[in-house]
Amino acid sequence: MSGKYLKYIPKTLQEDFIDNRVIPFVGAGFSKNAIAPEGASILDWEGLGKKVATYIPNYTYTNAIDALSLFESEFSRTKLIELLARELYVNDLKPGKTHRTFCDLYFDTICTTNFDFLIEQTLNEKHIPFSMVVSEERLPISTHERTKLIKLHGDFNHPERMVITEYDYDIYVDKNKILSTYISNLFITKTLLLIGYSFDDSDIRTLWQIIGSRLGKLSTPAYVVLVDASPIEIARFERRNIKVINLPGDKADYPDILDEFFSEIKQVIDEKLPEQMVFTNEKASEELKMPETDNRLCYISAPYQRLSFLKDLLYPVLYNNGISPISLDETIMPGEIITRKTDALISKASMTIVDLSGNNANITWELGNIMSKNKLSILIVDEDQSDSLPFDLQSLHLFKYNLYGDNKHFVDTLNDFLQAHNNGKKNEPEAEKDYLRLFDKGEYNAAVIAAFRFLEITLSRKYDFVRISLMESLNLLNTNNAEDEEALYKVKKYRKIRNNIVHNNVNVGKREAKDIISCIEKLCASINSGNIIIL
Repeated sequence: MSGKYLKYIPKTLQEDFIDNRVIPFVGAGFSKNAIAPEGASILDWEGLGKKVATYIPNYTYTNAIDALSLFESEFSRTKLIELLARELYVNDLKPGKTHRTFCDLYFDTICTTNFDFLIEQTLNEKHIPFSMVVSEERLPISTHERTKLIKLHGDFNHPERMVITEYDYDIYVDKNKILSTYISNLFITKTLLLIGYSFDDSDIRTLWQIIGSRLGKLSTPAYVVLVDASPIEIARFERRNIKVINLPGDKADYPDILDEFFSEIKQVIDEKLPEQMVFTNEKASEELKMPETDNRLCYISAPYQRLSFLKDLLYPVLYNNGISPISLDETIMPGEIITRKTDALISKASMTIVDLSGNNANITWELGNIMSKNKLSILIVDEDQSDSLPFDLQSLHLFKYNLYGDNKHFVDTLNDFLQAHNNGKKNEPEAEKDYLRLFDKGEYNAAVIAAFRFLEITLSRKYDFVRISLMESLNLLNTNNAEDEEALYKVKKYRKIRNNIVHNNVNVGKREAKDIISCIEKLCASINSGNIIIL
C-alpha cells in the first residue's frame, strides 16, 4: 500500500511493527496532542522548565532541569509537584485523536516518562486491557496477554517515584537497577521508537545512560519521529545512533501528522498481519487469501466457556451458506496480545457473530471494536439472559438460543437471515460463482480458491457434507462415467495446487486457473445431476 508518510518509514521498521517488535518510548511532546481547556497551552519539557523559571526570583533561565532543581531547593518538593500538576493541567487534559490512533496499534509494551494519565485514559476509553508498572515490584507480574504500560518516571499518583530534578536523574539507574536491566533487555530484541522527544530532553540522556550501562552497542536500532526537523536536529540524534524519521509538514500540525502517521502504520499491520498468523481452521486460512471485498470470513465472538457449544450450533449453518467461521482459539500469531489478535481478525472478517451471554467485558470490547469498523454484526444470546440486554442492542439483528434445549427455531431463523443477506446466497447459485468474476479481474489465485469454495458448497447441499474435509468428501464420491471419473481425479490433483496457494503463497497463471475452474464446474454439474453418488 502507499501513503503520505509510509515512504518515510524504513521497511525494516514496518516489519517490526507487523511482528510486534516495536516498543514506543513516549515523551512530553506527545502530550501536546491532548485536548486542553480553552485558552490553555500544553507545555513540553522545555516549556515546562521556562514556566517554572518565572516563579524563581532573580533567576536567568538556562535549561529545564536546572530550573526545576532550583525551584525544589528554594520552595520544597511538595510545592514543585503541586506547581507541575497545575501547569500541566493534569486533571483537565483529555486524550486527543492521536492518542487513540496510537493505542490502536496494540503494543505489548509502552514506555513513557510522562507524568500525566493520557495513555491510561485512552486505553481505558478503548477498553484495552493493560497493567501499569511504576516500580520494580510490579515487573514479575505476568501480563503477557495485555499491554504493559511502564511509567519510568512515575506520575502524580506516585509522587515518590517522579523523576524531576538533577538529583533524581543522577541516582535513577542506581535506584532502579532491576527496572533498568529489564528495559535494557527489551532493547536487545525490540526496536525503540521515540515519540514526543527533542534532543534537549533530559529523558534522552537517562535512556541512553540505561542502555549504555547495560548493553553498550548490543541494542537494536532506535528511531525517533520528528516533524520538519532541521539538519542540526537530525545530526544530534544520529550522533547517538538514533535514526530520524523526519515527516514533512508544519510543526503546528504535529497532532494531525502523527495521527495520519499512526493510521498508515495500522493499515500496514491490518494488511500484513494475517500472513503471520497460523490457523488451525483450514477454511479460515483459505478465506484470508481472498481479496477483502470477496472473503466470507465470519469472526465468532463468544465467552470461551461457550465456544465448543456454539461451534456445534453455528458452524454447520455457516458452512452451508458458504461462510467460513473463525474464533480466537483457532489462531496463533506473534506476540499473542489478545487485543491485537482480535482486532486483526475483526478487521479481516466480512461479518461477525457476537454472543452477549454472561455480560463478558472482553466481548463488550470486541462488540465496540466491531461496530466502530461498520461490520455486519449478528448478535446472539442465551434466551434465559436476553431480558438483561441493553435496549439499544435489542434493536439489532438478535437471535436467541437455548443452551440446554432444542434450537431448531434458532437455526432456521439464522439460516433464513443468511440466505436473505448477501453473505449467504443459498437460493442464488449463480451469485455464488465468485470465481468467474475474480478470473475476469485477473485474480487467478483467488479465483481458484473461490472455485473450490463453490465445490464445497455444492457437496454440502447435495450430500450434507459439513464437518468433514474436502478430501474426505471427494473420497466418498463414486461414478461409472469415465469423464466424471477423470474430472474427479483431476480435482483431487488440483486440490494440491489450491493448498499451495493457501499455505505456500504459490501463484497460478491464467491458463492453469482456467483449467481448474473448468474441471470443477464439470464436476459440480455432474454432482447436481445425480451422475455422481456417495459410496
